[in-house]
Amino acid sequence: MKLLPVSAFAIPTTLFCLVCICGCGPRLASTQSIDISPNDVRTILIDAISREQTVTVEASAASAFSVHAHIAGDESAVDLAVMRGEDSPKILAKSIEQTSAKLEFVVPAEKEGAIRFSTIATEDVTVEFTISN
Repeated sequence: MKLLPVSAFAIPTTLFCLVCICGCGPRLASTQSIDISPNDVRTILIDAISREQTVTVEASAASAFSVHAHIAGDESAVDLAVMRGEDSPKILAKSIEQTSAKLEFVVPAEKEGAIRFSTIATEDVTVEFTISN
């Protein structure tokens, strides 16, 4: 049996291609700001992809704000839980009335995620946030 010479780049290149084909999906990396009026709710949607995705949201503002993560379509159940000050299995992650927050949650495959920002401040709040997966 005769072995053929293997280039020094053949194995790393093959491994890189396999990782990209099997493990890489659409990457989410977005930095934005959002203005929230008193007693207002603003929602940011996260596109559905073909596989489960772990999403991280990091946010900060000069005044306190709340942020809740959930699956799009669960807005009414989440709104009701938030108004009552209750926990709900529909809420994937949350931070209540803080000036900074870091949430990490899982969005199932083929489902659209949602991030709900709100405030009880008496003036507008500008929240700077980054979403990544």
